[in-house]
Amino acid sequence: MSYTLNLKPNTTPRLSQREKETLYLIAFEYNNKEIAKILYLSPDTIDSHRKRLMSKLGVCNSAGLISKAYQYNILPMQAPSSEIANINHSHIIRLSTSSVAS
Repeated sequence: MSYTLNLKPNTTPRLSQREKETLYLIAFEYNNKEIAKILYLSPDTIDSHRKRLMSKLGVCNSAGLISKAYQYNILPMQAPSSEIANINHSHIIRLSTSSVAS
């Protein structure tokens, strides 16, 4: 019996706009609290998005999440071109609904 490693996923999972925005910010190393401030959501909501992303992509941590997102060609995605938010004296990008690739 022979097994082969399939590195190419069969079908790309469907992600909501918020899941895509969350994934983009995770890829740029923002934590849940920072992402929540950027997207004007609660940290619990971001945690739910992160868990749902991991479930949809079939991974168990953030490193796997980013790796799978590249395999599915979800990342790299178009960089957001929108307003800047000032959070704790650092500039963080605020995503608009049209700035993340579908």
